[in-house]
Amino acid sequence: MKKHIVTCVKCGRQFDANEGGAYYPESRRYVCKRCVDKQKSEQADREKARKAEERKAEADERERVTGMRQSKAAMLVKIVVGVLFLFAAVSLAVQGNISSFVCGLVIGGALVAWGLVPYLKAKSGRR
Repeated sequence: MKKHIVTCVKCGRQFDANEGGAYYPESRRYVCKRCVDKQKSEQADREKARKAEERKAEADERERVTGMRQSKAAMLVKIVVGVLFLFAAVSLAVQGNISSFVCGLVIGGALVAWGLVPYLKAKSGRR
């Protein structure tokens, strides 16, 4: 294909229009692939920042309403996994493996506490 050398509107670099980039038909101007990629990455970064801000605002609103930053689903998952660790620890104790029993007991207790303590603090703070 014949080369079509054009100048980028943003950076002024000359490039072959067939190699990539963008064309704006209303102004008959071209933007090189490097500038297009940079624009896309900046847009993706802005989108990530916007989503992070939305998550933070959602957590702040949840904390204002319920007194907890964690969602109910996160709290329940922590508690359920902790209880599973506790059941596994009990089965290890029955088998006579005391060191694994203690480890499972500590991990299970920590997970249950990690899930319940914020809820209990929020509940006692609302009174």
